[in-house]
Amino acid sequence: MRDMFAFAVAQIKVASLTKRTSCWIRRNTMVLSLLRVLRSYGFIYGFTLVGNHILVRVRYKREKLGLQKLSVFSKRTNRVFLKRRQVGGKKVLGYYKTSGTMLFNTSSAKDLLTEWEVIMLGIGGEPVAVVS
Repeated sequence: MRDMFAFAVAQIKVASLTKRTSCWIRRNTMVLSLLRVLRSYGFIYGFTLVGNHILVRVRYKREKLGLQKLSVFSKRTNRVFLKRRQVGGKKVLGYYKTSGTMLFNTSSAKDLLTEWEVIMLGIGGEPVAVVS
């Protein structure tokens, strides 16, 4: 399941860097929640479910990339969990956060939550991806 999420992140990143208007991704629950967050932030136009696949429409702003950075934070071989006190700081696990929003997978929520939602709820979780 993690490999499908990492593959989907790579597909979206390649589609945005090569300025394609759309890309196909395999359907997965974590991928769907990632696409909902990307659509709410305006990084993609939207997505369409077609059978077992998803058609993602990538967005550009005035011939520039709308999605600057999308990377997987916690990997299958190196899983990271943050407590609620570790989420809101400028430094996460010894590294300074430059920009972007972390997306968290928590045990209490079914969808991915953004960094600010996790802070407002006062819970911790596993940072899955970084988006900017």
